[in-house]
Amino acid sequence: MTSAFWMRLRDWGTLLLCLAASTAFMVARNEPLTVGLRALALDATAWVESRFSGVTYFIQARSENERLTQLNIDLANELAISRGALEENARLRAMLDMADTLAVPHVPARVVDKDITRQQNFITIDRGRRDGVAVDMAVLTPEGIIGRVHTVGERYAQVMTYLHTNYRIPARLLDIGADGILSWSGQRRDRLSLDYIPITETVTPGMKVVTNGYSQVFPPGFVIGEVDTVRVRPGQNDLDIDLIPASPITRVQYVFVLFAQPDTTRRFIPTN
Repeated sequence: MTSAFWMRLRDWGTLLLCLAASTAFMVARNEPLTVGLRALALDATAWVESRFSGVTYFIQARSENERLTQLNIDLANELAISRGALEENARLRAMLDMADTLAVPHVPARVVDKDITRQQNFITIDRGRRDGVAVDMAVLTPEGIIGRVHTVGERYAQVMTYLHTNYRIPARLLDIGADGILSWSGQRRDRLSLDYIPITETVTPGMKVVTNGYSQVFPPGFVIGEVDTVRVRPGQNDLDIDLIPASPITRVQYVFVLFAQPDTTRRFIPTN
């Protein structure tokens, strides 16, 4: 039985060997057949490779896209930091320039808090009683006025800004010398009102508005803003004037506090 099995296995082995030899002989002697087989093999392998190359390209493209996205985010962050640094440098340079020109004793301060979501808006600065800050001192920036000191602590002070419905500031139209009263209606934070300017005055957009010194808080000549719109109200003798503040509260980061307080004796001048 074992002998018969090995005989059969030997016959199959001989057959396979002969087939392999004949195939090799045909391929070696028949060049067109060889070329054809190679062409078939090329088509088959190229089709498979093309499918896998598409997958590989997609994976590589996705990886590259993720890398470029992260790079773009990093560059955007660096650009934002650079712009912030430039703006900060410009603000500090303006503060230094103003410090050199201010004739009134003063102290610089940093804004540490803002409460500008209501009709009575305040900011908090990092200067207080120990720094010489007192109630009713003027607060301003190189661009324009901000308000006056309202409450003073040992290390901090609260400033009532011009965005306060109860705050009034005597003001002057610089070009024509007409005096009025600055106020805020409690609506748009980028607009103030200048009242009590007679309709006989020629007021045009772009005119500068400054402090006139009558409030005793702000010395005369500090910028408040510029005229935006001028309207004549029917039946009224005064113009309806809106102006754009020169120093928006939303962007204020550093201020000056002027060491000058109102002379209270001016409020009680005898009439006889």
